[in-house]
Amino acid sequence: MSDTYLDASGDQWFWDAENEGYYVNDGHYTRPLDEIRRQYGPLQVRDAAGQWIPEPGYDEENLIRRIIREELERRFGRLK
Repeated sequence: MSDTYLDASGDQWFWDAENEGYYVNDGHYTRPLDEIRRQYGPLQVRDAAGQWIPEPGYDEENLIRRIIREELERRFGRLK
């Protein structure tokens, strides 16, 4: 987990430890990271050099797989 994420629209999301969620500068509320990923798709994080890179393990294919799995679980119950 990172302290700062960048979404596809160019907004930076910052960690708020008090409310245990992420916020943008123009927002007045925090949101869970999974909710941000669902709405904006794959996020980016800063690497050691300070450059924005795709978040490891959260590429578009993995997000689509997770969404399909969650929808199947919602409709048919937990799959084994």
